[in-house]
Amino acid sequence: MFGPTMTHGSHTRMPSHQKYSVISLFSGAMGLDLGLEQTGRFRVVACVEKDHACCETIRLNLGTGRLDPALKVFQGDICSIDPLAVLDSVGIRPGELDLLVGGPPCQSFSTAGRRGTVQDHRGTLLWQFLRFVEAIRPRFFLMENVRGLLSAAIRQRPIADRPNRGGPPFEPEEEPGSVACFRGGYAELARCPLPHGLL
Repeated sequence: MFGPTMTHGSHTRMPSHQKYSVISLFSGAMGLDLGLEQTGRFRVVACVEKDHACCETIRLNLGTGRLDPALKVFQGDICSIDPLAVLDSVGIRPGELDLLVGGPPCQSFSTAGRRGTVQDHRGTLLWQFLRFVEAIRPRFFLMENVRGLLSAAIRQRPIADRPNRGGPPFEPEEEPGSVACFRGGYAELARCPLPHGLL
């Protein structure tokens, strides 16, 4: 798909006429993707979005020429979409995609909300994004989310029951940041409706 890269010092860069390939997850109406396309350096080749109204907006933007007419739109639940099928549809093999982008739902990690983390189904969609990263092995990925993701625990303990309030020490899955620091296989977690059966 891409021609040879040019080497400058110890860095490899793409010739200026080439565009970086992008697959978008949780695309919404593709605001981030349109911004990437407008730089003239990126080409969004496929997107995954569940919401019907968003997919209609994507198709309208395809019709007006705002997006590459060859864009593959995967409308459906990301949990049931095979990352390798998405790659195959655009003729790219694992390790060849330049950029994987997306913004998994953030409501369950936001400090402004109830912080259900992965006990809220929306929070487990973070692992769906990471399942795509593992399978596709992009050169880079960009995941947009809220700052609270960095301090979110796999299992949130009520404030009144925390160690600084007289409660017992945190279990590993209750430690602040345990969601972002998980070291297991995301593909395995992504198959589970709730990790480790936590409720």
